Amino acid sequence: MVVLSGLETTDTFVVQQLYYLFKTFSLLGIQAMTSGISPAIAQTMVNLGLSFGKIKSFATPKQALAHTREKNAA
Repeated sequence: MVVLSGLETTDTFVVQQLYYLFKTFSLLGIQAMTSGISPAIAQTMVNLGLSFGKIKSFATPKQALAHTREKNAA
């Protein structure tokens, strides 16, 4: 899980690196999750035209961990 709640804004380089990180996770068979994406970061992602559609996103790390526990319990 990548927690982005500490980032209020970012530049295109950081968003591209996040994209590459998530693609690497996918190649390794890891389901990427993120939490705390600010509106400014989301806007940068959209403006770059990068597809983050397969990344599970949550408002808080607590929600992401709860999702993981539910998924593993099933």
